[in-house]
Amino acid sequence: MDAPLATAPGRAALIAGLAAALTGSTARAAPAIGGVVARPPVELGPEAEAAFRSAAAEFSVGTPEAAPVDPARQQAIGAALSALQKGEQAYLEVELRTAEKALRAAVDGLLADPTTLADAEPAQRAVLLLAQVFVAQRRPEAADEVLERAIGVLPGFPGDGVPPPPDVLARIEAARARVKADAGAVLRVTSEPAGRRVRVNGVPVGRTPVELDAVRAGTVRVMLATRGAVPRSRVVAIRGDRVDVHFADPATQAAALRASVRGGEADAGWAAAARLQADAEADQVCVAVVDAERAVVARLDAATRSVRGGVSTAPPRDADGFAALGRYCAPQAPSDLAPGEVVDALWPADAPPAQASGGFGQTGWAYTALGAGVAVAGLGTFFGVRTLQKADDYNDGRLADRDEVLAEARAADITFGVAAVLAGVGAYLLFTAPDDDDETGQDH
Repeated sequence: MDAPLATAPGRAALIAGLAAALTGSTARAAPAIGGVVARPPVELGPEAEAAFRSAAAEFSVGTPEAAPVDPARQQAIGAALSALQKGEQAYLEVELRTAEKALRAAVDGLLADPTTLADAEPAQRAVLLLAQVFVAQRRPEAADEVLERAIGVLPGFPGDGVPPPPDVLARIEAARARVKADAGAVLRVTSEPAGRRVRVNGVPVGRTPVELDAVRAGTVRVMLATRGAVPRSRVVAIRGDRVDVHFADPATQAAALRASVRGGEADAGWAAAARLQADAEADQVCVAVVDAERAVVARLDAATRSVRGGVSTAPPRDADGFAALGRYCAPQAPSDLAPGEVVDALWPADAPPAQASGGFGQTGWAYTALGAGVAVAGLGTFFGVRTLQKADDYNDGRLADRDEVLAEARAADITFGVAAVLAGVGAYLLFTAPDDDDETGQDH
């Protein structure tokens, strides 16, 4: 026989678990993965990079904090959920006064700080049912008041999955119009790439790019779902008429970090690492550099430009070796390098500036040939004009020597021929140049 669900300890444990889930209060994801940089003569294949990232990602499992939720807040949310359960039961039993009292407590508890909610579905249920109770009691002003409160702090209310009762549905749009007229701001959320699911204060509001109006001044938490990774979230202050929130692609910042390591540009590297760390909602960044003599894995707190740890090991030779290298990204991994040694391994003080692969490069020679062709064509045009002028002089009898006209014509023909050859060579070099000929090197 199943254990009864109504036992006090069982219900308390269930409510506590729901409260923790609603606030999403587990540890932040760590670290953000910057990838691997190979220095000549080492070359990396896609399998090596994938092995490193896969192993490093083992330490990025979890859900980012929806907010720094303290135990008192979780206890308050647990009490609100218990009140919601009591209010729903009372409504089903047509005990409207009891339902109103319980649902008011649920709404007050859940909406006290909506930025702590990773999922606002219980809060929406409480608001909609309380509004329905007020409608049933023929108190439309009270229903409008609770709806306006919810719309103001839960942008996108009511979200998908919580259909409003028919008697409440018509009142929601009217309440939204009043909130919008009362200095409501527009909140626009975009991301790279587009199409990511968005929650604002726990309410699902669609996929990026998404725009919400009637957002009241204050703070909201915007959470972005990412495919195959933990969600990313950001607390945003709502001020003025419009607020734009953009989630950049961490891969772009990771590529910039690797480029800085290849070029020995420390300032650019710290800046790229800081953007990667912030955009990935991580507390540190992990990047590795491999040369012929050793491999160094660095763990950086780019927000404070400090080194969390670093380890030096033999350069890996296969995918398993790069996987082992990725495990040094663990926050608790051992460290055998001083902070200065880690920074110097990434961005040596005497590192040469980044240059295009192959020196001047085929693309550079292509544009040089094309430019020379244009210049020689201009010279040919000069000789051609002189040929026409001297031909006119010869025909009018002002010039007796015909050979002088022919000499100008030959000079024009030769220069136009040289210009054509240079243009052809330039075009050939340009269209056959490697794709990365004008870059600082291939990303790894």
